[in-house]
Amino acid sequence: FSSSLILKKTGSERRSMITKFVIPGNPLTRVRHKHDFNDKIWDDYKRESFTIRRFIEDAMEDKNILLGPLFLEFFFFVGRPRTSTSPYPINKPPLHKMIHMYLACLEGLVFNGYQQIFSLKASKIYDGTPRAEIIIVKMEGNLE
Repeated sequence: FSSSLILKKTGSERRSMITKFVIPGNPLTRVRHKHDFNDKIWDDYKRESFTIRRFIEDAMEDKNILLGPLFLEFFFFVGRPRTSTSPYPINKPPLHKMIHMYLACLEGLVFNGYQQIFSLKASKIYDGTPRAEIIIVKMEGNLE
């Protein structure tokens, strides 16, 4: 989903392009390298990130990579733990690991590097339909 809109600030117009990704399934986290008995190392991150990257590649198929300042917002919808009665249970997966995983998957497909990110907001929301929603706003024009 991609659209354009006009924002006004102090009498001058700024254009921004909004790109939204909705990635179905449980949000994934970046995991550490694992070792077996023979000290062989394998990286589950590559396997787990493949699905996310493939989804993003398909969504960006006819779009150009975003250049310039970006504002990112992540919404990670995860299933509520069965054992918790609290409205805000403190439970896995940790938010920072989900952010790290999805940023790594977006880099090179949607934007060139982390230096383009001017603002980042993330939320973990307990919901019956697990998914990750990513909103990227590309600002154009004067940012003052």
